[in-house]
Amino acid sequence: MDTKELHAFLAVYEEQNIRAAAKRLFITPQGLSQIIKRLEQELETVLFERDNRGVTPTGYANALYHDAQAIIRKLDDIKSDIRRKGRDEKYSLSVMSSLGMLDYLTVRFLRAFREEFSDVALVFLENPCRTARQRLLDGEAEVGFLVGPVDPLTFHALPFSEHHNCLVLHREHPLAQKDRIDYADLAGQPLALEGRDIATYHNYHDRFLAAGVEPEIVIETTEIALTHRVASMNEGVGLSTDFAAWGNAYPDTVIRPFADMKCIEERFIVYPVERRLSGEARAFIDFSFDWLRRHKQELFHWPEPYGYLNDWYDK
Repeated sequence: MDTKELHAFLAVYEEQNIRAAAKRLFITPQGLSQIIKRLEQELETVLFERDNRGVTPTGYANALYHDAQAIIRKLDDIKSDIRRKGRDEKYSLSVMSSLGMLDYLTVRFLRAFREEFSDVALVFLENPCRTARQRLLDGEAEVGFLVGPVDPLTFHALPFSEHHNCLVLHREHPLAQKDRIDYADLAGQPLALEGRDIATYHNYHDRFLAAGVEPEIVIETTEIALTHRVASMNEGVGLSTDFAAWGNAYPDTVIRPFADMKCIEERFIVYPVERRLSGEARAFIDFSFDWLRRHKQELFHWPEPYGYLNDWYDK
């Protein structure tokens, strides 16, 4: 069994037609049939049932399909790694992210990856959600962090972290006297929040409308720090995410959570469903989850009296 036979098997399995698979592989149908026959003889089993309409994979073919993909990926990675090391070159890995991910993980995360994987040149790019999503689909990065929700038909999405949405208020604002803010409290209040290119905007908007509140949005921005500045000037209520609000706190503002405990921002590690990951990209994903697990207690946590919100981070 060699990679030529495995590629032939995958083509027949996916096309379920010898002629179509042969055209895809630029060989004759007769030649492809002989390859499949030799593979079946070597494995001592029948991989495809033949009829006038095409071929149907057997249970043995279904079992072989994922193994064959994994074997080819591994061999490709080995070849790529050998060629790169032979030229003494680093693999360039681009990671795309929605805004703010490094505010949470901190640059220590990037430094740790670069120290552990010195043969990988890591490029980390942050953009508004819509731009980051499109650039991932355009192939400008192999893997990324996106704010949910994420379309499962477009991306493989692995849940990574959750963060409470919150409000930033001037100390003299009437709502600053409350411990937690209901959506109804915001009726008629001028709001400053990240704009509609940011997934959080739509999360907020949907929740407001479901609560019967028509938001009065006075500022939309890609810079979440601006929402905090608006609150510090007492020109409106700033809508933010917990780690960003506390990381950019003004002395004349307070930070309050929503009463709705489900008003959270979910972030995912994603990669396009139609694109195969390199070994370096898979290593980055594994590293990210392991680093978060080992350092979670060192990252942002709500101070008292809001310690109960930390259960979301520690679960």
